[in-house]
Amino acid sequence: MLTDFFIKNLDVVFFIYGFAFTILGIIIFVQLRVTKQSKFRLLDILWLLAWFGFIHGISEFIDMFKLIKGNLPFLEILGASVLFISFLSLFLFGYGMINIGGRKRLGIWFPFTIALLFLGMPALSGATSFDTWNISSRYFLGFPGAILSATGFISYYKSEAKKLDGAKIEKYFILIALLFGLYGIFGGWIVPQANFYPASAINNVWFISWFGFPVQMFRALIAVGIAWSLWNIVNIFNIEEAAERKLAEEKIREQSALLDKAHDAIGVWDLEQHFIYWNKGAEHLYGWAAEEIIGKNADELLYKEESARRIEAKKSVIEKGEWAGELYEVTKDGKEVIVESRWTMVRDDAGKPKSILVINTDITEKKKLEAQFLRAQRMESIGTLAGGIAHDLNNVLTPIMLSLQLLKDKYIDEDCQKLLDMLDRNTKRGADLIKQVLSFARGVEGERNPLQAKHIITEIEKVAKETFPRNIEIRTDIPKDLWRISGDATQLHQVIMNLCVNARDAMPSGGTLSITASNFFIDENYARMHTEAKVGSYIVIAVSDTGTGISPEVLDRIFEPFFTTKEHGKGTGLGLSTALGIVKSHGGFINVYSEVGKGTTFQVYLPAIKTEIKDAGQHKLELPVGNGEFILVAEDEVSICEITCSTLEAYGYKVLTAEDGEQAVALYTENKDKIKIVLMDMMMPVMDGQTSIRAIRKINPEVKIIAVSGLSEKDRLANIAHYTNAFLPKPYTAEKLLKTMHEVLSAK
Repeated sequence: MLTDFFIKNLDVVFFIYGFAFTILGIIIFVQLRVTKQSKFRLLDILWLLAWFGFIHGISEFIDMFKLIKGNLPFLEILGASVLFISFLSLFLFGYGMINIGGRKRLGIWFPFTIALLFLGMPALSGATSFDTWNISSRYFLGFPGAILSATGFISYYKSEAKKLDGAKIEKYFILIALLFGLYGIFGGWIVPQANFYPASAINNVWFISWFGFPVQMFRALIAVGIAWSLWNIVNIFNIEEAAERKLAEEKIREQSALLDKAHDAIGVWDLEQHFIYWNKGAEHLYGWAAEEIIGKNADELLYKEESARRIEAKKSVIEKGEWAGELYEVTKDGKEVIVESRWTMVRDDAGKPKSILVINTDITEKKKLEAQFLRAQRMESIGTLAGGIAHDLNNVLTPIMLSLQLLKDKYIDEDCQKLLDMLDRNTKRGADLIKQVLSFARGVEGERNPLQAKHIITEIEKVAKETFPRNIEIRTDIPKDLWRISGDATQLHQVIMNLCVNARDAMPSGGTLSITASNFFIDENYARMHTEAKVGSYIVIAVSDTGTGISPEVLDRIFEPFFTTKEHGKGTGLGLSTALGIVKSHGGFINVYSEVGKGTTFQVYLPAIKTEIKDAGQHKLELPVGNGEFILVAEDEVSICEITCSTLEAYGYKVLTAEDGEQAVALYTENKDKIKIVLMDMMMPVMDGQTSIRAIRKINPEVKIIAVSGLSEKDRLANIAHYTNAFLPKPYTAEKLLKTMHEVLSAK
């Protein structure tokens, strides 16, 4: 009865068949949505099987409509296309299963052969109807796809045996392999009847005559079996993944116990600054228990306000993945602590930022000791500045200032009033000077606040003019648009004043002390020439003198603690080492250039506040290029010579190099017809730059020469100015070098 019903109502058969395969596809899609990430490689290609089930179900629904509506051309074309796509998905799934299993991979030859067979059968059979193409899809896509899938499931299970050990999943892999094998027979070889072999013998009609049941019902049962098996396999995958996650969580807890033994404060917060981990060391340092702080915002608990250093830390860890520096933070009871902080970006398996690991070391006590050391050095500077001013100078000035008003009331004649006014002005002037010195001595230490360097320079200029010998001329040059910096005004005051005092001592017979400031952008070219420099915006404070200069032997040691060239009792040798430490703590560095008998220049580089300026590196500089001109570079510093040559060659110039003045003259003599410009360093061994320039000028009076010097003042080179075409101060950027070259070449 049931057989007769199905034979008479094939539209119902096709509906059941289509419904079963559609449900197969939907079930797999649902499981893949649940299991989004897994280490099991099967899940990476299972979506192909899902599409096969879903599309194949649609194909059978189309066959149902063909039975109801008749063989309309539209339905014929659509049905053949959908059937082809469904079996192509099955074939690609099977091919993928073979290639991720333990068997030897199938090469591209296999799908190429299948394609030839698929296209060749209709042509060789002489039949080109839609049924013929459907039969070809089943023979050469459906059947090999199912067999490959069956074989692939078995080989895949063997290759993943270690991961699946104990999962009791083997029976499902065997069942699904068996079901795919059966589908290869029932779905790939039982085809519509045709007038060519084997479709003429083995077909749907033959199956019904032998078994009394439509083959589509067997296929539907196979689809149900495959869906049930896959559901269990993927569920067990999820259970295995959950078990592994549990093991991973246990491992994390073990690691957390180890981290709790660390003395450093270790915390992890998400990208919104909310804490997700807090170790015992952090509890000890800050006072908050882990339960109190997890989920809370770090900005609200650890910091009084958003500082420039913290803004920099956030930006750096996002852009570069890490940051290290000092931060001022607060504890639960409001106590301020100084920490050496290291931030590291933690990423997920896909490489996306996930959280930030922060390790803080308490250096509060260390900073207090450093503060005491710096205070002692500051008092030494005060003693030098004050000279013969006694500690009770204020006590001396107080009665004088009080008495002046009484004297003005008593002596009212014009001459006396003039004398008393003059005495009053000078007494107040002395009191103001003492006030500046005391302000310098008692300033607040350790704070980093936005400040303008011009105020510090102006104060130092005033102090120097009041206290330095009159035979020392003091010059300052500060641009109006000087960028702001973040720093401790007291410490920076100490640095610049120390350099000024050293400059004063280097000019016992008088001279010129110059304090200048300028904005400066360090590019990659400059950073390669100076290992301490980093690409970014800085201000440069240069302190120059026209004194005795520093010999090369002494120059190498000037920043060593306790090294001094001053007489016994006049210096501790800690001034420059202290200055260097302060500048480094501000993220800067110091360059020194000196010539014996001519003078010294100290250049202090301090990072500008990036939120206050337009980063000069954001715009692309249009740098001038050469046209193959030969440049002779005379430079004895190997690193500077190499980067200068690399820059020139990168921008279209050809370069010859000389290590000393004598070699430069010899090279120019040999290549005078080719060399267009001579780039001559003034401090050269064997033969200095000045002598070398004059020698080259004698060979060719028309040669173009650029003088290079670390001295910031061009007037020191006045005696050779008429021998040169331009002056290039060290250190120079690629932009400055190339523009100077272009200007000299372009000049007539």
